Amino acid sequence: MEHSVPYDAAAVVPVSDDDYSKLSGSEDEQLEEKPGTPWFVWPMLAFSLVASSASGAIMKELEIEHAGAVSVAGWRFQVTALALLPCFLWQWAFMTSQARAKLFQKGNLIQICISAAGLTAYFGLWNWSLQHTSLTHSLFLSVMSPLYVAFATVLTGGKITKVEVFGVALGIIGSLILATGTQAEPGAEATLLGDVVAFISAGGFALYLVASRHCRASMPVYVYMFPSTVLVAVLLGIVGIFVEGWGSWIQGAPNAINGPFGWFANEEFLLWTIFLGIVPGFLCYIGYNVVLAFTSSLVVSMGLSICPLTGSLLGWFMGLTNLPNIYTIVGGSLTMAATIVVSWGTHPDEDKKEAEKIDIESRGSKGEDVEDKVPLLQDQRQP
Repeated sequence: MEHSVPYDAAAVVPVSDDDYSKLSGSEDEQLEEKPGTPWFVWPMLAFSLVASSASGAIMKELEIEHAGAVSVAGWRFQVTALALLPCFLWQWAFMTSQARAKLFQKGNLIQICISAAGLTAYFGLWNWSLQHTSLTHSLFLSVMSPLYVAFATVLTGGKITKVEVFGVALGIIGSLILATGTQAEPGAEATLLGDVVAFISAGGFALYLVASRHCRASMPVYVYMFPSTVLVAVLLGIVGIFVEGWGSWIQGAPNAINGPFGWFANEEFLLWTIFLGIVPGFLCYIGYNVVLAFTSSLVVSMGLSICPLTGSLLGWFMGLTNLPNIYTIVGGSLTMAATIVVSWGTHPDEDKKEAEKIDIESRGSKGEDVEDKVPLLQDQRQP
């Protein structure tokens, strides 16, 4: 992800009632029934985390080479949409006409649009922050979406645990320390404006998480993810034109590689964009969900929480960022800890609710209905 949320690559294979009933119960119980975690799960998790971490450094490299921040985000989603198309067609082919009709229900269309709007805000603002603050600050502040979810829960009258409150407090303190470090070094790589925009971008991702939860409960993952990704690519392209201009197709022109199709103007940009769209943008989806098939969603969530650290190290290795000062080390550590704590405090309740929902649905599911629901339930096991 990419700070991205993982998606299930399988999930359309018809199963028997006995197989379906195994989905009931808590996630811990499900894991206990399995003989063990295959050896390939951990290398796959490591690959997905490194690929996700690399995306920030690569996008900053493209922007340093005079590519528009919003344009770069749009290019990435164009490639990801093309990669998702076969998966969309595959799942669509296995769906009943009744299930297909759900995609066009007003509520689902609204949620897909909200999901796309959230991702557009997240990637557009985050990429912009990469141009206006350090890679390290941008990475740490842009993954604080669990804090937004916790705030939204309180504002809507929901309850949060003491663990989540503690995590939110850690996040606020860490953000203030990062901001203090920015102000303490005038002319430094990091800027307060860039930090603020990076933090705001996390709110866009939180919006995406809330909307995509509804989508995952209503339709197979690629059936909603493909149109959502296409919409994000279109929105980022439109915003990029207004913010950065159409640019030029003349290779080497200063500040000219902008616009929705600017990545075709430069061979290096073309290769990096394909890499971003395929590896962090698509293969990570599959990798994370293979891991989710054998481990808890909390494992993946906490793994994603350390991406800012690994991304910063990759950025330093590529010469894109300086070694962090004491403010960045302390503040970044606290924000990373906050994300882990809030995720840890949130997931037990979510797993319990999902298990209860699965148990209720499984009691009344027979025949064709079972085949329709199993993909949806498998898709729900995500951070």
